[in-house]
Amino acid sequence: MRVIFALIGIMMISLFSCHKSESEDVTFKNMINDSTTMEEDVAFLNKLYLEIQTIANSVPCSNPEEWKFIPLGNKACGGPNEFIAYNIKIDEAAFLAKTDYYTRQQTIFNEKWGIISDCSLPPSPKGVICENNKPQFFY
Repeated sequence: MRVIFALIGIMMISLFSCHKSESEDVTFKNMINDSTTMEEDVAFLNKLYLEIQTIANSVPCSNPEEWKFIPLGNKACGGPNEFIAYNIKIDEAAFLAKTDYYTRQQTIFNEKWGIISDCSLPPSPKGVICENNKPQFFY
């Protein structure tokens, strides 16, 4: 039941939240801690996720050779929530640091709030193709 409320909260916040530009990076410290509420934690994770999506989608996909992908997030019983494609022309080190930070913060969130998940793992893509200037995975 907690998972449903957390997911609904994430979706609702995503509809009404703003996000910072890439130049306004989060300081990589534990933002989820004993003094934060679940609503604050969900808002923080959602904001960080939107920043990651904005960076990942900042370059149109015209050459699949310029794209990589990585796992993103952490399910409560282990494994990633999804995979995300990104262009190698972005600041790759900063992007990877941000995605790693997001995954670590989601792990802290899951443990703090006793989140459970379905334990299914998303399929691992074999690569990226470009369709309509957007990266698409192939399996």
